[in-house]
This record gives sequence, structure tokens and C-alpha cells, in this order.
Amino acid sequence: MTAYQQGRMHSLRTQLTLISLATSILILIIIAFAFAREQQHRARTQALGELKTTSALTQATINRVLRFDMPEVFDEVFSELHVHPKIKAVAIVNQQGRFLYGYGKQNRDRPIKELMPLVELEKVRQAASTSLSDYVFHYKQDRLLAYVPVIAAQGNLMANEHYVLLIEYYHASGFSQLFAAPVTEVFVPLALILGVSWGFWLLLNTIITKPIGRLVARVEQAAKEPEAPINFELRTGGSEIRLLADALGNLHRERLAYEDNIRQLAYYDTLTGLANRVAIIERLEEFSAQPEGFGAVILIDVDGLKNINDVRGFNYGDQVLVYIANKLRDLGGEKLSVGHLGSDLFVIIYPPDFDDPDIAIAQAKQFSVKLQAEFQAPVWLKDEWFSINLSIGLLSYPQNQGRADDILRHCEVAVHQAKEKGGNQITLYDDQYKAHLEQNFIIHSGLLNALKEDQLSLFLQAKYNADTSLAGAEALLRWQHPEKGMISPGLFIPIAEKSDLIVDLGDWILAQSLAWLESTPVEDSFQLSVNISPRQFMRTDFVTKLEALMAKYHTRPSQLVLEVTESLFIDDIDEVKQKMLSLTELGVQFSIDDFGTGYSSLAYIRSLPVQELKIDRSFISEIGQDKGARALVEVIVAIARHMGFRIVAEGVETREQVELLNSMGAMVLQGFYFARPQAASDWSVK
Repeated sequence: MTAYQQGRMHSLRTQLTLISLATSILILIIIAFAFAREQQHRARTQALGELKTTSALTQATINRVLRFDMPEVFDEVFSELHVHPKIKAVAIVNQQGRFLYGYGKQNRDRPIKELMPLVELEKVRQAASTSLSDYVFHYKQDRLLAYVPVIAAQGNLMANEHYVLLIEYYHASGFSQLFAAPVTEVFVPLALILGVSWGFWLLLNTIITKPIGRLVARVEQAAKEPEAPINFELRTGGSEIRLLADALGNLHRERLAYEDNIRQLAYYDTLTGLANRVAIIERLEEFSAQPEGFGAVILIDVDGLKNINDVRGFNYGDQVLVYIANKLRDLGGEKLSVGHLGSDLFVIIYPPDFDDPDIAIAQAKQFSVKLQAEFQAPVWLKDEWFSINLSIGLLSYPQNQGRADDILRHCEVAVHQAKEKGGNQITLYDDQYKAHLEQNFIIHSGLLNALKEDQLSLFLQAKYNADTSLAGAEALLRWQHPEKGMISPGLFIPIAEKSDLIVDLGDWILAQSLAWLESTPVEDSFQLSVNISPRQFMRTDFVTKLEALMAKYHTRPSQLVLEVTESLFIDDIDEVKQKMLSLTELGVQFSIDDFGTGYSSLAYIRSLPVQELKIDRSFISEIGQDKGARALVEVIVAIARHMGFRIVAEGVETREQVELLNSMGAMVLQGFYFARPQAASDWSVK
């Protein structure tokens, strides 16, 4: 128990002691007051009784004295009263209160003078007229005054007179009566009160102070040892305190259970039961901090898990993950640390038990090959067979790999490279590939900023007919970086195509192109070609968005040609065809860009509303030197003419290429031989 808590407990004990003491004193005062009042009442009753007896005896004597007319006997009678310790003065007065005769102690006159002011004339008359004695207590003077009627017999000198005998009796009415009581009557109750108070204090100390002290000590122990089970049960103390102890015990047990649950949630994956990212990072930090030895990390990505979720549902996908987790746990054994980083990522960590990083990597690679073989074996799950392919990234540590999260990030780079190679590969982390990814990330981030900061520009490259008349132009995107200057589309377009950023870029260039068409006077035969990415085209709102733009910029649909690549036809050909038909009904035309380099068949192309084929520049560039390339171009031209397509040859850069292409028949030519791309703001119709 801390000094502060001890002080609090002493304070509680002191408070209880003071309460007991105050209670005892209060009870003692009440009892003393009651006892004093009782003593006063008893003493006054006793004094009054004694005074009445004395008064009666003296009344009889005075009556005899007056009956036999012997006034000289008064002195003798009053002398007898003089010996009484509490009778201070005696006097005889008539009905009018006039003093006739009296006697006082010590000084004959002084007590009489002190007595007469106490006499009440009304009391005198009442006693004289009623012949009844009366007794009055004067508190301030501590005196009892008796009014006793005396009557003289007929024939004497005081005959026919009613007189009153006054007797002054001393009686102390204060607390001095308490000390006049017997010792046993005072100290026995006092001792009893003190004993009861002491017992009461001991009882409070037993049922309150000590149990609370034990509870405080156990709460302090629980604070110092938060994970230790502590027994809060009390065998002593009041029922409320024992209930409080039980409540604290239950609260402590619930807290321990809650913290265990929190710890489980914080460090373990709820689905697979494997260590999660937080636990794996802590484990890696621990391993990396060891002064000697090398370890290895195996990062595993489950190929095709998204497809499994899409086809069979997430419940089925979760069962696959649980199967993989159990398999990895069994294969890893107790030596290897196995974790689930979330989604389709698993990790296996070799502890730093190797003397050379190459040995660690070799061991990890051998185990990775075993993993791929194990999971590629068919597995029966929910009434069907399936197999699992794994893309695996390897990395040794702590050799120049930084912190634990850096190690995992580098492993993810290796996994990314394995998936780019087609998946189901084992790849060792490569710094150069990491630099390539970082460069892509910088470009992607820069493009987002370029859209906001107006760094993009619309360029146009002219297209010509065989007779050198202007056929149209192709809209091109250019990025003028404020620090790096003009960035090649060949660098940033492939990066944008990997995300929805290509959609934003496509929307931007489409809007800019239609705005340019509206503001620039061109011939009705002029056609502007705009490249549309598959991701942009497959957006559900593509057709409605394009229709809105055409209405906004008053575009003649026949002047717009949408260039799409053959990769657009790989997935949902029916949806693609429906969208193309909707736009061609408006008058928009379609061109297949880079024809001959994609995957689509002529059968698909024949069934689609396509008006133009664009021969890829890779074929055009070699038609003067390579007979095979020339023959291939001739075949493409023949097929296009047979199917009624307009033909565009891009990448024309020499006079020889122009002549060879013209010899194959009429077609539209585009390339540096005729014109380089120019900013739309500087472009003029030629």
C-alpha cells in the first residue's frame, strides 16, 4: 500500500474514532443531563418534603403559642429552627404582609431583609384566607419559601387575626446535585458508556476500516499486476462491504477476460487464428534486433482469390483461407512464425538462425517450392475439387532492410513482381524493381495533381488522304510538368491504365476535344479521333456521359471517331457491342487502334459496328526493309477493303513508306512525315 493510501486509511480510521468519540461524548452529555435533572428532581422533592414536615411541626407549635398567648416562646421556637442547616430565616406576617416577628441566622436582621423581597403578597393573602400552606421555589436565589397559615385563638392579644409563617429554605438547584450523588451512580454509567464506545469503535474497525484497507491493498495489487488473478473475497466486514468486494472481484475478472479478448483481437486474425500484421511486425522487430544471425521472410499471395469470391461467394473464399492457414501452420511447425496479413496475404518468418543471408534465402526458396507443390495438389472442398496457386516473394533480414514494416513492404514488392510475371512464381526482392514501382507511384501521384493544377494539354496530329487533303486529326494528351518539363505519354499512360485514373484522363481529353471541335471551324468531312481506354468504355455511364458532352458542345456525331483497342473485346463482347450500336445509331464512328497487335479475331470485328482499322506503327516502320512486314500490311489492307473498313496507317515517317502505302490503294496516312503533334491552341486547319 502506498504512503498516500496509508494516509487515507489512517484518515478513515481517525474519522471513525472521532465519530465514536463524539457519539460517546454526546451520549454522556445526554445521560449526565438526564441524571442531573433526575437528581435535581429527587433533591427538590426531598427538600420539599423536609420543608413540609418542618413547616407542619412549626405550624402546630406556633398555633399553640398563639392559642395560649405566649409570644415569649417565639424565640425558643425559632431557636430550634436555627439549628437546621438549610433554614435561613423565619418570619411571621399578617394578611397585609406586614412583618411582625422574625429570626435569621448570623445576623438577626439581614436574612429578614433578604427574605421580605421574596414574599409575594398574593401568596400571603391566599394562605391566610384558605388556611392552606403553599411552597414556592425561587431558582435564582436557590430558595424554597413556605407560606404556612397560623391562626390566633380568641381572647388573646392577637385574636381574630390570620397570620402567615414564612420559612426560607436553602436548596441548590444546579449541577452540583450531580456530584452529591453516590459514586456508583455516576462512574458506573460513565464506565459503561466508555466500554460501549470502545466496543463500537472496535466493531467499526472490524467491519469497515480493516476490510476497506484490504480492498485498497488488493486494488493496488491489481494496478501493479494487471494480468495477475487476484482474490477480492472477504470473510470479515459488513454485508455491503463484502458485496463491494464481490463486485470488485467480478469487475477484475471481467477486465482480465476483456483484456484477453482485446489482446486476441489485437494480435490474431479472427478468421484464421494466425498472428495478424501487428503481431508479425512485433515478431520481426524482435528478430531484427538480435545482434547476430540472418533470417528470411516468405510473403505469400493467393492467386485468384478475388475470382473465387466472385464465383463462389465470400463464405467459400473464407473457407479457402482457413484451409490455407491450417496447411501453412502444419507445414511451418513450431519453428516458423506463420501469420495472416489480411485478404489473400500470408507470411512465414524464419528466425535469424543462419550465419549467411544467402543460406537463409536458399532455405526459404526450397520451402516455397514445397509450398507451391503442396497447394497445387487438388483439394476437395464443399463438393468440388480445386487447387491453389501461390505468388511468393522472398527477402532476407536484417541485411539492409530497415524496420519490420519496411521488410514487409519490400516483400510485397517481390510479390508484385511475381504476379506481374503471370503469378504462381517465386521472386526474390529486387531494388531496381522497387525503384520502378516508386517511379510509377510518383507518376501516378503527379498525374492526380496535374488534373487539379491544369498541367495537361490537348495536342492534335493531322491525318491526310492519299491526295494530301486533310482528312482529320487525332487528339493526343500531353503533360507539361512544372519541374520535369514535357513527360512522354508512353511513360504515364500505361501507369494510368492500371487504375481508374485513366478514366479521369479519358473524360478530360474527350471534353477538351469536343470543346475544340465546337470552337474551331472545320469541314464537314473533318473527323477528330479520340482514344478511349477499355476501362473508360466499360463504365456503366460512358454512353450517357458522352451524349451529355456532345449535347453540351453541339458536336456533329459524324465528326467524332472513337479509337478503341482489340483488348476491349476480350471480356463482355455483348455489352461492348450494345454500347457501340447505341453510339453508332447517333452517328459516332469506331476505329480499331493498333490493329494486328491484339487478341481479337476477325469474326468478332466483323460482327461489330466498326468503320475503320488503324494499322499499328510497328508494321509501318518496317515495310521498306522487311518483306514479311510489307506482306502483312498488304493482307490487313486487303481484309479491310473486303470488309468495307476505312484504313488508317499511323507512324508514317518516310517518303518510301508513303509510296508503298499508296501503291496498296487509297488510305489515310498519319505520321511525322506529314506533321508532328501540335498544341490544339496553335493548330490550324490546313
